[in-house]
Amino acid sequence: QRQHDTFLAQRAARFAEMGIHNVFGDAAFIRFFRLLAQQSFGEARPALVFHALYAGDTIVATSCGTAVGNHHSHYINSIASGEAARFSLIGVLLARLFDELVGDGITSLDMGTGDFAYKTEWTAPVPLFHSLLATTTRGRLVRQMIAIGSSGKRFIKQNPTLWKWAQAARRLLYRLRHGG
Repeated sequence: QRQHDTFLAQRAARFAEMGIHNVFGDAAFIRFFRLLAQQSFGEARPALVFHALYAGDTIVATSCGTAVGNHHSHYINSIASGEAARFSLIGVLLARLFDELVGDGITSLDMGTGDFAYKTEWTAPVPLFHSLLATTTRGRLVRQMIAIGSSGKRFIKQNPTLWKWAQAARRLLYRLRHGG
């Protein structure tokens, strides 16, 4: 419970900094994560497991994932803000976690999507495929709109100046919506 609560607080702070809605703080996600963790607690391969890195009594990083067979999927993590964030907290936590997982028989790992340095320390990138199948005229129109939006987002993220502006705009809109 303490690890989940810390994860929620750290994610809330990080998403607020980024100007993004914290979906993990929604009641449905909180219930879902707790249910998965509670119902499989004590099993060899729980449906959901939180791991934490402690600095004394303080949790400075969390990791949430699952294992099936000999494969581990890392879903999401969080780190403390402030002075502690200067250090590669998630890198330290994952290095310790991966040592434990290898000892438990894990032979493959999925770090999920996203461009983060800690992911390339342990995994090689693999191509991602994005498929939208439309079966109606309306569906084809929606598919085209989604494809255009995805291309635009990719273009912005790959251009440092545009990405900086987009992040600033996102933070501003978040503050306006949340009265901050």
